[in-house]
Amino acid sequence: MVKTKLKALIYGLGLCLFSTGAAAAGVVFSGTEASTGESYSYLGAVNPLPGATLETGWFAIAVADYLTYSYNTQTNGQPVKITVRAPGFSSGLGYRFNNKTQILEFSLKVGVQNFNHSPGIATSDPQGNRYKVSPGVYWQRQITPQWTASARAAYDFGPRSYWSQAKLAYAPNWRWQVGPVITAGGGVNYQSRKVGGFFQVNLGQGVSIAPELGLSFKPSQPTRAYGSLALSALF
Repeated sequence: MVKTKLKALIYGLGLCLFSTGAAAAGVVFSGTEASTGESYSYLGAVNPLPGATLETGWFAIAVADYLTYSYNTQTNGQPVKITVRAPGFSSGLGYRFNNKTQILEFSLKVGVQNFNHSPGIATSDPQGNRYKVSPGVYWQRQITPQWTASARAAYDFGPRSYWSQAKLAYAPNWRWQVGPVITAGGGVNYQSRKVGGFFQVNLGQGVSIAPELGLSFKPSQPTRAYGSLALSALF
């Protein structure tokens, strides 16, 4: 009963935050990333609160996501491949500082992630519903009119997982930008490092698309290729 009420509170918080309304435009974003043995998909939205804009001030954020990963272990001396699937939802608040050349953003979300294992054997992984508190930080610096550096990091208390990313972008004009990207993430039983490149195209009317390709590195596993596609649009 307590868990049911907690889940209802988390979903209700997201609905409440996005029903406040705002004079400024918000943004909806989605994407998917995949490599051998893992994938991550998400759909979310950021809505400036009254008196704020997307560029600065308080905002509400809500994200639904779906994580999968697999790893090899042993049970009763026999090798076993564990596959984990984890749909989740989180919502919260954030604040963005912006002085035109530098952006600093902090956010705090609460959510729930449902971890399902196949086969269903006891492991040290999170299992079932895991409630999480997720602080996050984002930084961006306009180095020159064409070059921008950025970094983002988040940690999930509860599932004990983390994610971080650093980018360097070259934008010769408003239409597109390109650059290298480094990503690191992990949890109780998995670690992942990625090195790649992205190409973002602004399609106009506040819509952008950004494919990314690179290499994924995991402990005791061969290097593999990965690919991702991200979309965003103003609303």
